[in-house]
Amino acid sequence: WIRQGSRIVIATSDKSLIQDVADYTYVVPQLNHKDGLGHFGRYAFDHHSNIHNNEVIMKLSKEFVHYGRGHPLVLKLLGADLNGKDEDHWKTKLATLAENSSQSIRDVLQVSYDELSQEHKDIFLDIACFRSEDESYIASLLDSSEAASEIKALMNKFMINVSEDRVEMHDLLYTFAREL
Repeated sequence: WIRQGSRIVIATSDKSLIQDVADYTYVVPQLNHKDGLGHFGRYAFDHHSNIHNNEVIMKLSKEFVHYGRGHPLVLKLLGADLNGKDEDHWKTKLATLAENSSQSIRDVLQVSYDELSQEHKDIFLDIACFRSEDESYIASLLDSSEAASEIKALMNKFMINVSEDRVEMHDLLYTFAREL
């Protein structure tokens, strides 16, 4: 049933699993603000509710979407957690997210973290101390003779990103690492 020329889509949390079997890898970008707001709204608002007409709730929704930085699962978890709650709960939740991520988000991130080797966990936490630094500087700080491959391993697990020679970490992963 799979013919020559067929396209097979594989979703993974570890790019290294498909390196030798995939001809082409496409990393799905994060949702833009508009799409993120729509995705968040699917879970935050009941279809029969008029709460989405509340200006304060809509302003808070935009702030939650900004916090989620286009990450679909985070937006879903936040929206579901806020569904049916009053305006005061929304405000309290937003205020606490800056210091502590929600338990449902922590649980999801914990699964990815638990899959790391102890060495990779240590390196992940070391990188979190610097958040966004030059790749060569981070490599020089790591207590490893194979720093480049260690950084690549964390990139393959989507725990960090290297962009323009800077090692970066999503805000949610940074908060998660800080909480550990």
